[in-house]
Amino acid sequence: GFGEYAVAYGRYVVRVPDGIDPFDAAPLTCAGVTTYKAIKVAGTRSSDLVAVFGVGGLGHMAIQYARIAGGRVVAVDLSDEKLALARELGASFTVNAAKEDPAAAIQRLGGADQAIALAVSPRSFEQAFGSLRRGGTLVFVALPADNEMKLPIFETVLNGRPKRRFRGKVL
Repeated sequence: GFGEYAVAYGRYVVRVPDGIDPFDAAPLTCAGVTTYKAIKVAGTRSSDLVAVFGVGGLGHMAIQYARIAGGRVVAVDLSDEKLALARELGASFTVNAAKEDPAAAIQRLGGADQAIALAVSPRSFEQAFGSLRRGGTLVFVALPADNEMKLPIFETVLNGRPKRRFRGKVL
């Protein structure tokens, strides 16, 4: 909240350590936890190519976590300003989806080991799927209002994309 004081259950709060500005700590409680879990569910390891679709409130955190996990990050967005931020945060590659097909651009890099879908467009979910290499992992985080996406059956079955995951466990 915006108040100086609040009442909450102790098990749902954490103390911000001395020396850390609460303004800097605030994103860790929602965007930070959400994207940390996405990177963990994806199984990002050293040298993996991780495609982050959407460099917004969640995406900027996902880029940093993927880098900390040792991944090389491809950031995808429609805004050159957000892509510049992605490079500052450690993205090795950037793709402006308004100017080129991100799935094709990422496939030219060998395909993503993991794709994290953070943009609220069903089209970006489809592009994230198309960016995967054989056996890659797709993690859905955003919730598009349309509530649907197209999934190409032949590419899914014949190319082994993506790994089928539910709550972080291979089915």
